[in-house]
Amino acid sequence: MILKIEFENFFSIRDRIRIDFRAANINTALARELSHNVMDWKGVPVLKSVGLFGPNASGKSNIMKAIDFCCRLILNSHLNNEGAVFNFEPFKFDGWQEKPSKFLIDFVCDGVEYEYSFELTKTKILSESLYHYPVGRRAKVFVRAADGKYSFGTGVINKPTDVVLNTSDKNLFLSRASSMNREIAQK
Repeated sequence: MILKIEFENFFSIRDRIRIDFRAANINTALARELSHNVMDWKGVPVLKSVGLFGPNASGKSNIMKAIDFCCRLILNSHLNNEGAVFNFEPFKFDGWQEKPSKFLIDFVCDGVEYEYSFELTKTKILSESLYHYPVGRRAKVFVRAADGKYSFGTGVINKPTDVVLNTSDKNLFLSRASSMNREIAQK
């Protein structure tokens, strides 16, 4: 279940866009009519679906492209070889082409909340991190810093250094760990 998605510097999207599935606490007749679209997760009301509205050429399609790009990169980046170029364009004006694009997903898997993020340019992945909230407190699964150094939470990923050795700047660590059968990454 997705709780929140954020991204910036992707095609026509310059500034950070956030799609938040956590429902606001609104007590109106219309909100009560739509109560079938809300589910409860640990006391937090979460929307089952959202609508995306706006005039023509306002960026709705690029929002969908950003979500699709993010998902495909997570699932398939372990297949990228040296020389690969990521299939997107950063925002074209005001020097944003030189800045990294950023993605963040806050989601629930097996009843545990996770926060996953990464930054990249068209030619390489710069940073990446995964945190989880196993007992309601934020805990590190892994962090891949911009300088290429990794740090890991205790006992979460089996043999993480083996995955690091097989992860290039064209691969997300999470994707590579999944391809190497690391349980938490496969989930």
